[in-house]
Amino acid sequence: MALIKRGVTKSDRICCSSTNTIENALIHFTAYFLGLTLVPLSPTFTNFELKTEIQNSGTTIIFTSAKKAPDFVGIAYDSNQNLVNKQIKFVVVFDGSYGNFSTFSQILKEGKDKKLEKIPHFEIDPKNDIFMLIYSSGTTGLPKCAIYKHHMMVAMLTSIKIRAHLLKGITISGHYPFGHVSGSVSLLWWISLGATLVLSGEYNEDFILKSVEKYRITFLPLFPNFAHKLIEGELVDKYDLSSVKLISTGGAPVPEYVVREIFNKYNIQFRQGTDIGTDIGTDMNVKKLLSV
Repeated sequence: MALIKRGVTKSDRICCSSTNTIENALIHFTAYFLGLTLVPLSPTFTNFELKTEIQNSGTTIIFTSAKKAPDFVGIAYDSNQNLVNKQIKFVVVFDGSYGNFSTFSQILKEGKDKKLEKIPHFEIDPKNDIFMLIYSSGTTGLPKCAIYKHHMMVAMLTSIKIRAHLLKGITISGHYPFGHVSGSVSLLWWISLGATLVLSGEYNEDFILKSVEKYRITFLPLFPNFAHKLIEGELVDKYDLSSVKLISTGGAPVPEYVVREIFNKYNIQFRQGTDIGTDIGTDMNVKKLLSV
């Protein structure tokens, strides 16, 4: 409601540029509940990438961290904190303050005890309205924008929802960056399925495995290059991984010997090339594997 009071309209697009935080997650769902287009951007993007993608995506509202806030001087504001980009309505800082930018606590105060009359607030045309604009990492050139329509996301959620009983009660490591499709989409999936998500503010392998030990994480999605570190190097036997029942990787193959060693050492089921949410229904044993 605070954003509505600030004049947000159906045509606005909300950008998030921050590490994984609860505040960042809240803004993802805020965009969904309002019926606006979300533009997640990686906190690792350079000033050039941020400027290009904000302009290209038609972003009008920016949420960012205090650490990243200086990057938006010259993109939205000048050095004297004067708005210079007429496309941008305002910038909000999640943690603390920066110059004349609005603060997240200020937004919360403005919306306190206010409720939307309906969700989504703005009327949605599922086949034509854009749910999310997300950019590639640019490994093969300039970052490219992928368009996710509402009906596509509904179809994805529906395919997972019918298997929700298999996922109920699991605890997942939420270290996939919200600025990438893996993090933004899986955030919506897991929360909608009622799973517990343990967020990692930065991609730090020690922190991730420490979180596994502390929060008894059951499902551990990994980038392929992380998998071999569970059997080779200083991370081996450093943390208690006995709670993990399933590891899933994608994007690139993991060598067979690594998969075998992980299974033999930790007795952890290993899946590659598919997401548990879309594949789990074909293997009823996974229900047993994920039970705690």
